[in-house]
Amino acid sequence: MLTAAAGGLAWNLIDGFTRTEARYVASTLAARALALVLAVHDPWREIEDSPLCNCSSDIPYRCEDPSHPYYERVRGDPRFASLLQLPPHRTETYAALMHALSDQITRGHRTSGQRFAGGYHLLERLDDAVRGERFLCREISMMLAELVGATGGYARLVALLSQEGSGHVVTELWVEDAGAVGRWVVFDPDYDVWFSSVNGIPLSALDLHRMALERRFDAIVAHPGGSARASWTGSESKRLLLDHYAHLSFGTQANWISTDLPSRHPRRHPQAREDLWIDDHPTLPPLYYRALVGDEARMYFTPCRPWLAPEAAGGAALR
Repeated sequence: MLTAAAGGLAWNLIDGFTRTEARYVASTLAARALALVLAVHDPWREIEDSPLCNCSSDIPYRCEDPSHPYYERVRGDPRFASLLQLPPHRTETYAALMHALSDQITRGHRTSGQRFAGGYHLLERLDDAVRGERFLCREISMMLAELVGATGGYARLVALLSQEGSGHVVTELWVEDAGAVGRWVVFDPDYDVWFSSVNGIPLSALDLHRMALERRFDAIVAHPGGSARASWTGSESKRLLLDHYAHLSFGTQANWISTDLPSRHPRRHPQAREDLWIDDHPTLPPLYYRALVGDEARMYFTPCRPWLAPEAAGGAALR
């Protein structure tokens, strides 16, 4: 009888260890193995990080210098030249940029495989899009982050994970609307949509996480851009997307143009040390929460550029 009970327990453990869990365990082991190899010999050791763009907390957020030569090329590109003249740090500006980008991208798996380094950024991806290449949410979010960076704005990637293990990637942008306190706001360029509360306040990933957790879907207003190429299909897309906000992981390195490292390089994804896995859903094993951030407010800092004069650094005080 004890043997049968032990066998049943073992089966339940094996059956509960889904492919999602296996994928994350394998990814974690691979990342640690690569870190050990690079500790011995790192061909990219001489590449220097840009300065921190966070003057209000200990989160190591890094952004690009708007004067970077690549951003000069972006600002001179006729596909976005007029939009890049709009006031920076505004919700309507970023919504317009997201929509213009979304209209030029076909969604789907790349025919040539994903590329995250080697001088392959916004303009190169757009040239590939003209030739029929397709892109997934992560690459589209990176493109929006780079486009906003060219305006002098602040951006970061946020990886989402549903309770069922389905993933998605969106962009959070620092917004300073007229008369409002600065805040991080989610823009989803894959679906060409951003969200607000019913009283018009743009929402962050953490806002969406909390509201989705409480099943307050009617309190969330979707603002789709209407791109014919976007993945948005109305209320069905809204519920599907919000289910992905069960767990959040914030990228802290948004300077991948100047630090053009391979996609799996530990310095490319330093958020592995500062993941905000909000453990409100105990259905996923705690193995993934090795860097759980207990105080969510730490991730909602006011960004700044320390190499600028204080009056030009930007970033009103957060609530």
